[in-house]
Amino acid sequence: MPNGDKFGIGDEVKVIIRVSDPDGVKLFKWGVFTQNNVAVEGGDRNCGNATECGIDEEFEAVLEGTFQVGVEAEDANGKRTIETKQIYVG
Repeated sequence: MPNGDKFGIGDEVKVIIRVSDPDGVKLFKWGVFTQNNVAVEGGDRNCGNATECGIDEEFEAVLEGTFQVGVEAEDANGKRTIETKQIYVG
């Protein structure tokens, strides 16, 4: 998840996502959302049922406010897991 929870305008935010499951990870989706659920950054990754899958993404914090960083992962059996973290920019 993000490399901290408080950032200033213009700071680089690094999101590190690692998803693992002994049955295999099918895919995951991630995103950064405003308090009104507007997506400002995000994407998805097909993991091909690997036991571990991840990304490292960097982006500039250009909007002031409170944001949710979320990840939804699906394992090879179709089970979904969601994790979120809140960050502040200002």
